[in-house]
Amino acid sequence: MNNISAESWVALITALIISITSQGYIPYILHVVLIPLRSPALFDGSIVIIEYSLITSQLYGNYVRYMREFSSRGYDEDEVKYALNELVRWVLIFLTISLSASLIIYYAIVVTTVPLIDPFTALVIFAVTYIVISRYLLTRIRGSS
Repeated sequence: MNNISAESWVALITALIISITSQGYIPYILHVVLIPLRSPALFDGSIVIIEYSLITSQLYGNYVRYMREFSSRGYDEDEVKYALNELVRWVLIFLTISLSASLIIYYAIVVTTVPLIDPFTALVIFAVTYIVISRYLLTRIRGSS
């Protein structure tokens, strides 16, 4: 498609469709797995890479847009690049921290032998943890600016 953001969204939607049809409530209700997976925990963990690519593609798009906007208004190009690079660096650091914490929680749930928590539920808990931590960190960044 030649569009980084669109390709990331397509990959995420495809992975989520595979995840939903292979595990969770749809196979539970139908009593059949529509897309069998050899390792559901590994597949669910790979969705993290797709989400991270989506974030980085959006950061890249914003970087290009802000660079174009500030350059057209006469700001110093080196100063704008430095400020945008610092912003992107800090956002990636905070998102990586929240991603790491969420992955640790996810794999702790998957590795433990608790019969009530399947990999799909662990993925949902991971997603909620990731979103809560990243939004908290981004809100703190905006609040301190």
